[in-house]
This record gives sequence, C-alpha cells and structure tokens, in this order.
Amino acid sequence: MKRDKAPLVPILLLAFGLRVWGLGDRNLWWDEGFSAWIAQQPALHLIARTAQDVHPPLYYLLLHIWQTATGPNDFALRYLSVIAGVLSVAFIYQLARALGNRRAGWLAAFFLAISPFAVTWSQEMRMYTWAALWTTAGLWAAWQLWCTGRWRYWTVYVLACTAALWTLYLAASVVLIANIGFLAAWWRRRQDRRLLVQWITAQAAVAALFMSWLLFMLPRAYFGWNAAETFSPLFFLQLYATTLATGVSENLDRYLLPSLVVMAILIAVTVPLWRKSREGNRRAGLVMLLAGLILPAALVYLGALPFELFYSVRLAPRYFFPLAVCFYTLLGLGLAAQAEQRRSLAAALTSLVVVSAILGLASVQGGNIRRDLYDSLVVALQAQQQPGDAVVLHNDKDWPIFAAQYRGSWTGVPNAWQVDAASAADLLEPIWDAADGVWLVTTPEAAQTDPQAQIRHWLEQRALATRAWDYGDNALAFYARTTQRSDLLDQTGPNFVLPAQAVSMPPSADPLEAAWLPLHRYAIGDTVHLSLFWRAPPEGDLQVLLRGPAERDFFVEPARLSDSGGQQQVDLHMTPDLPPGRYQIAVQPAGGEVFEIGSFALIAPRTEASAPVEDITHSLDLRLGPSIRLVGYDLAQNTVAAGDSLALTLYWQTDEPLTARYKVFTHLLGEVFNADTGNFIWGQVDSEPANGETPTTTWTPDEIIADHYTIPVAAGAPAGPYTLEVGLYGLVNGQRLPVFEANGQPVGDTINLGTVTVQPANPD
Repeated sequence: MKRDKAPLVPILLLAFGLRVWGLGDRNLWWDEGFSAWIAQQPALHLIARTAQDVHPPLYYLLLHIWQTATGPNDFALRYLSVIAGVLSVAFIYQLARALGNRRAGWLAAFFLAISPFAVTWSQEMRMYTWAALWTTAGLWAAWQLWCTGRWRYWTVYVLACTAALWTLYLAASVVLIANIGFLAAWWRRRQDRRLLVQWITAQAAVAALFMSWLLFMLPRAYFGWNAAETFSPLFFLQLYATTLATGVSENLDRYLLPSLVVMAILIAVTVPLWRKSREGNRRAGLVMLLAGLILPAALVYLGALPFELFYSVRLAPRYFFPLAVCFYTLLGLGLAAQAEQRRSLAAALTSLVVVSAILGLASVQGGNIRRDLYDSLVVALQAQQQPGDAVVLHNDKDWPIFAAQYRGSWTGVPNAWQVDAASAADLLEPIWDAADGVWLVTTPEAAQTDPQAQIRHWLEQRALATRAWDYGDNALAFYARTTQRSDLLDQTGPNFVLPAQAVSMPPSADPLEAAWLPLHRYAIGDTVHLSLFWRAPPEGDLQVLLRGPAERDFFVEPARLSDSGGQQQVDLHMTPDLPPGRYQIAVQPAGGEVFEIGSFALIAPRTEASAPVEDITHSLDLRLGPSIRLVGYDLAQNTVAAGDSLALTLYWQTDEPLTARYKVFTHLLGEVFNADTGNFIWGQVDSEPANGETPTTTWTPDEIIADHYTIPVAAGAPAGPYTLEVGLYGLVNGQRLPVFEANGQPVGDTINLGTVTVQPANPD
C-alpha cells in the first residue's frame, strides 16, 4: 500500500468496528422485516413486487443473493450494509482527496467513519447505505471526468448513477447535483466541446439504463399512498442539522447545542474555502457539494408535504442519508484548509465535531438488547406443525417481522378490521374447513382490534384439542379440528429441522437430543424460553441450573410428549432480584448427569430511580390483580384545550416479582359519542410503563415506578367535563386486571382519576 494511504487503514478498521459492534443486538423493525421477507422470494417475483413498492429492486436483489450464501440470519443480512458503509468511507477519502488533499481525505473519511448517522444506517437491513455508496462513487467519478476526460471515469459515473437510481428513487438528486457541478466546470473550461459530448452521452446512458426499469415499473406502480404529516420548516431544519451532526432524530432540543456548534463550524470553514477555490474544477466541486447539501434536503421537504393527488412520504431522517456524504466532505475540506494556516484552531474545531459525534453514538448505539419476539415462537410452531395445518397471524400490522422468520404460508387478520363475530367467522370458516388444525399467532395489536377475542373464541368453540404457549409480547395456540390431528398433538412435525444454533447432547444424555437457547443476551425481567428436544419422553422431573453472579435451580415437570419425543419449552423468568452478569445454563435429568447448554449475559435495564413518596401529589392505595398497586398520580392541569395534550404521571408498586407483562391504558372519556373512534374516548394512550422502557417484569418489589404519559386530546373534542380513567390489561390476551380498594373491596377494572375540563381549541 502507498504510504499516503496508510493512515486510511486505521480509519477503515474503526469504521468497520463501529458498524459491526452490536449488529445483532436489535430486533428487526417493520422495514427490515420487509427486506428480509422480499429477499426470500424468487428473483422474478421480487422484481415484480418491487414494481409496486416505493423502492427499486437492486438492493433487494443483492440481499437475495447474499441471503442465499449466508442464510436467513439477522446479523449476516445486516452485514451487507456494513460492507457498503465501510466502502463508502474509502470512497469519501478519494472524493475529498481529489477536491482537496490527503489531509482532507483523512478528515472526511474519519468524520464518516464515526458519524452516528452513518453507523446507524450501516447497521440496517435497508438500501440507504448502498445508495450512499453509489452516490459517493458517482460524485467522485463526475469530478474526475471533468478534470481528465478519461472514459474509465465516464464508465464509473454511468454505472454508479445507474446503480443509485436502481437502489433509491431519491438518488435521482445525485444526477441533478452532478449536472449543476458540471455546468460550473464546463463554463470555467470555456465551454469545452469534447467534455460536453462526454457528459451528455453519460447522462443519456444513465437515462437509458434506468428507463428500462421505469418502463416496467410505471404500469404496475401505485402512487396513492399519503403518509405525510404536518411539520414546520423550523422543525425540518432542526431535524436535518441534528441528524447530520449527531445522528439523533428524537429529543432534538437536548442536542441543540452540539448541532448548532457543528453547523457553525461547517459555515465557518466553508466560506473561506469557497473564497480560496480559484481553480475552475475545484470551484465546480464545491458547487456540487453545496448543491448536494441543499438540494436533496429540499426535495425531501417537498416530498414530505401532504399532497392530496400524489404520493407523499412521512418525514424521516433516513432520506437525508444518501447525500450526507456532501456534508462530511465539506467538513473535511474546510478543516484541512484551516489546518494549513491555523493548525491549533483546526484541531480544536475538529475536536468539537468529534465530541458531537460521540454524544450521538452514545445515544443511538447504547443499551440495545434484542428481545425474543418470534424466535422461540417460530421454533415451537415449526417443531410441531403437521402438513395439514394452517397458520393465522392475528393481527397483521407487523407481518414482515413475523414473515422474516417464518417461511411457511399464513393468513393475516387485517389490522384495519375491528373484529366482530361475523367477520371472525367469514375469515376463519374457509381456513378451518380446509385444514386439520389451525395455529394462531397472537400479537399485542390483536387486543386493540379484537378486544372481545372473537378470533380465539371462534377457534376454541370448535377445536377437539388445544395447546397454548405464552411468549410475553406474543402468544401461540393450536386448535385441532380432526381426531387424527388430535392424536398427533405434541409430536414433532415430519419437516422439522433443529435450529442452527442448537447444542447437540452427548450419547449419555439420551433421550435428550439437543437444546436451544434463543439469544445470547437478556434483560432483567425477560423470560428465557429454553427449548429441549427429546427422542423419547424423559423419565421423572428435570432440573435447569443457572450459575453465575447468583445461582438458581428451576424444577421442571415432565413435558407432554408423544412416544417419539418432541420439543419441550422451559420458561425461565429472569426476575429483578437476579444480579446482572454472565450466566451458565445446564440441564440435569432426574438423578442424572449435568449437561452444559451454553451461556448468556444478563443486562440491567435502563430504568429511572425509584420515585420518592413525597413527590406524589395525589396518593392512592388501589390494588390491581394479585400484587400490583397504584399508589398515586400527578396531573399537571385539570383544564386542557381541544387539540392540546394532558400530562399525567402514574406511580406503581408491586408486592412481589411479576412474570407477566401488562399495558397501561389511559382514557379521556366524554359525554358525547366520538364517531371517529366508535366510543366516548377523546384522548387515549396505551403503553407498557415508561413507554416500554420499564415493563412490569422488571419491577422490584416495593420500588415505586414513575410512569409518565402525554395524552393527546382530539382537536374536535367538544367542550365540557371529561372523566380520566386508567387501568392495566394483559399485553397479549387484553384481559383487564380487576381493581380492589385497600380493604379488598372490588371496584371493577378501571380507576377513575377525576374530572378534566376540555375547553374549545385555541385559535391558530
């Protein structure tokens, strides 16, 4: 390697380390689930499906090929974005060095390497990092083409811009800003005819290569989506600046100072850089970078406005990322130019940029813990599924996350439905009649769209035999329709294959064949769903041994298995009295040898300190269920305008560790029927405590949990008195906990916190 590129090696290693660290420590979100699902499809089906989607097919095709080689593993699938992220660091070095010098290249590469914005999207199973790679390569090739006129740069430009367009429609802006830069270069080159011909043919080639996709896509595309939300121009600018400087897209005011500092540095170093750039191609390069900083953001702004007649997107920071390279390149160029005259000042300014990035990294990268949402559920389903079984997902709001892990066929209960007895029958009857049995996967959203559990009741009333499993966030149940299928309960399906990470047991463990631990990290309050696979039913009780900072023995009753064995699920609750640390897990059949299974790290959740009793303004003593108590609440105001929000804090306590998770409901009930909601509710928030940060399973006995809510009041809420009520219900089954007074007297399943007066909406 040439000496001038040697400093790039540690920068690339740093970029790689930041992007691969914690890569598998987060659950898939909706868009990632869709990526994983569509990558599973045959290539031709994938192309046809993306013609109806909002993104072109190139990234999905790359992911399809990559998945074929690596398998459907979240870490491996996200690794494809890591590759693009590290390559982008190498390309930004080339771009900044070409426009400036080696120091500019090193600084730009370093800023991109540590950028929380870039690190975050280099860990996502989405196309944005690949779009950023193609745009960076395209900008570099464009500038080289203006300077040298060599056809190899023409080729790189055409291929990079075409790949960008086939990856992300928004990448059309790279062609636009490259042409803006070209006009500046061509004008200063005294209208070079040869360069003009080269450039026009390059644009024609890009257009022709992209047109092939447009001709296929346009007859199939749907432009009726409108997901836009209202926002102010000031909020947009703050979001853009904060995302570039710190990578943070929430709680923007908390990062206002570092964002302003970095933007001020950008302006302070860019202005003198512009003044000094006398040479034509360098000035054209700066024009291109400045256009890349402004124009794509303007397009995102316009695209997020709510147009009634065309597709509008919800404003999201990810749309800023593909051309964020212009921001980091300008910073590198400007600070490198400053270092030539005022090295100490440049070092100080660089340090401020780095500190802002570190603050962002600590916010967006810290504390991620993957949860067992569908891992154990899908293994249990696949282990016992027989060829004649059907699968129903209730409901299908987050269907890609389920479909990314379960590759079989399934039917979804539409999230848009409000399920009643008739709609449940219409959906289930044809499925039931055609199947030997039905598997029902129930998600937390089912409690919102099917509060009376019509889907579950319909199946229960007809099933000859049932089985049920609880997974905290989700639940799994099986309903046998035929006698023959009832006879196969608890028997391993003929097509089941052990999970890839399952640990095979030695011959001395017979009849225990293997064991599977779904995750390698758990949070205190989680439940470890340990799967044991038997060749035959075990004799006697079983012990599961936990050894680490604390020791615990779990005594497990014999599982209901067929004569040929099967899967046994053992649920191990990580109660709050267990200290964090690394734990070894082993099994010991009755009176037998101890067999090691593996280990996992137990992580302390990020929770607030126990709230002091004296801070509670309204004391209560109400019990919900066996052990949860509401000890008080704070209400910021008793009067609120329609369209505004009501601030409420609830204070909870438990008498004993909890193994079940519950959601809190907060309702603002009026005297007038709300046609939009179909009830009398004009304000509502349903959430696990502390917005999911403090699930009930993490509560320590006698600790007081402060639980904050901001309840939006509907803009059309009529003026008058409203009742504020709260309560708890099961995360999956939706059943409310009964409420008791201190003397044990039952008072229903809701708690009335008093009256709130709603006033007419404030005039704009």
